Amino acid sequence: MLSKLSPSLRLALYYFLFSAAWILLSGRVAAWMARGRADNLRMIEDFKGLFFVMISSIFIFTISRGVYRKLMSSLRFNKEMLEKYQGVMNATQEGIYEYDLKTTNIKLSENIRKLLGEKDSIKKDGLNYWKEHIHPDDRDRILAEIKTVYSTYAQSW
Repeated sequence: MLSKLSPSLRLALYYFLFSAAWILLSGRVAAWMARGRADNLRMIEDFKGLFFVMISSIFIFTISRGVYRKLMSSLRFNKEMLEKYQGVMNATQEGIYEYDLKTTNIKLSENIRKLLGEKDSIKKDGLNYWKEHIHPDDRDRILAEIKTVYSTYAQSW
């Protein structure tokens, strides 16, 4: 269940539980150690506060280090995959474009940009851009297929 929570929320929850347990238990331990002497209790409470800060820092460091390691591992993996992808793209001279449904912009890969003789890699109003580049004999069929993909929320075309 906790694994479904964001790392930040898990850290906050762990810290809350640790702090609550510390507050509820450490006062009793301090009172027992002081044996009713106020001067001892004051010194124990000071030490208890410093000890809490030290333990909390180690606790937060340990948990956040694990999250950071996972994040860095994921970034390294993504970087390696991107480098492999770019290597395949360069070796095969294939072109890829990315259509952003929210902005309707198209981002052209370097290869397809060169293949099409385009200066810019970002094209505004992407659907109209591609309409201009579809062979007239195929245009109606392709546009109908695109409409079907969008209207049925298909995962691929």
